[in-house]
Order: sequence, then structure tokens, then C-alpha cells
Amino acid sequence: MSLLRKRLSILILGILALLIGVAVLVFILPFKGFGVSQKPEQPYEYYYIYAEEDGRELMRVPITINIGDELITEDNKRYKVIKVDGAKGIAQYVETISLEEYKPK
Repeated sequence: MSLLRKRLSILILGILALLIGVAVLVFILPFKGFGVSQKPEQPYEYYYIYAEEDGRELMRVPITINIGDELITEDNKRYKVIKVDGAKGIAQYVETISLEEYKPK
């Protein structure tokens, strides 16, 4: 009977050590699959996007901008960010969007 108790004790200690190890990993390593998404720290309060062709301000946003981001202006022109320097982004004209094809029939 003592051999059975020893094996049972070792098994229980092993399971306990495994559970403690998993708990430590969960609390130490950041896991971004669940929970509240947090806004990353940003060095600027606002980011400005300017048109490449004439330098006019297209948009001001409170989130970080990246090369490849796209925007559509109020006159339905689509732009793509091609350069970012600090809080300033330069966007290149891509096309004019026709909203007629998106209207319900």
C-alpha cells in the first residue's frame, strides 16, 4: 500500500506543479487573445494626413498612422498613406469611389 501512496503523492505533486507553472506563465506573459484591447502608447495626441499633390490636410486622427493605411474623403476620393514622418503622413490619390454601385436596388 505504501508504494501506491508514493505514486499517488508523486502524481498529485506533478499535477500541482504543472498547474502552478501554467498559472505563472499566464500572469507573467502578456496574452492578447482575450480581454480589453488597450490603446498603445503614442508620442502624439493627433496624427495629420496631407495630400501629396497639394499639401492640403485630408484628415486628423487620434490613432497612429502607418504606411499603407487608406482613407476616403468626404468627396469620395480614396487615398493611401505613402510616407509617415512623426505625426505627419503623406497620402497619394488612388481613385474616386462611385457610391452608386453600393446603393440598395
